[in-house]
Amino acid sequence: NKVYDGTNAATIATRTLSGAVPGDDVSYVGGTATFNNENVGMGKPVNATGLSLSGAAAGNYTVNTTASTTADITPRTLT
Repeated sequence: NKVYDGTNAATIATRTLSGAVPGDDVSYVGGTATFNNENVGMGKPVNATGLSLSGAAAGNYTVNTTASTTADITPRTLT
């Protein structure tokens, strides 16, 4: 979620990687996320691209390089 700032940029706050063998050094990294537009709204689509894996065991796995979710853009307060 974010407060209106005139852009469709989104921040990837968390990443969840499941299915790795316990103890393997592998993590989900990178990527750029964007809202479908810059306007205020609730439950807006957010798409991330350019996701990848890092760590010593990353070569043992494959992962989606894209992800999607929803988030809100709330109005900006003027003073």
